[in-house]
Parts: sequence; structure tokens; C-alpha cells
Amino acid sequence: MIKAKTVAKFIDFGQEGYFNLYVNGALQEGKLYHVNSDALTIISTGQTIYKGTPIILESIGFIIARKK
Repeated sequence: MIKAKTVAKFIDFGQEGYFNLYVNGALQEGKLYHVNSDALTIISTGQTIYKGTPIILESIGFIIARKK
């Protein structure tokens, strides 16, 4: 059995990044969830997410490298 991991904060890259949410391996539409550095909120659609269902939040950030 895989133990759930908790985090104190989510890394939020602001305008230089984005989040992806996967529920049971399926990428979710952006309008179905909200993320900030303190919380992930999944919007209710009337479906059930069962205990033990994998939920993965991916935080992607970009760094612009400039030539000198």
C-alpha cells in the first residue's frame, strides 16, 4: 500500500508556470480545480472520488534564460 504524502505548501510559479491535476491517471480540465500555495480545491461534479484514488498535482515552472 502506498502512503499518502502531505505537503506544507504547493510551489506556485505564478505567471511563469501552471498546474496539472491528475485523478486516477486522467488529466483534469483546469476549470475543475483551483490551486494556491496553501490548498488544492476540487470542484464537485457529482462524481465520487474513492478513498485510495491516486491524486497527483504537478507544478510546472519556467525560467527565461537571457543571453549576455
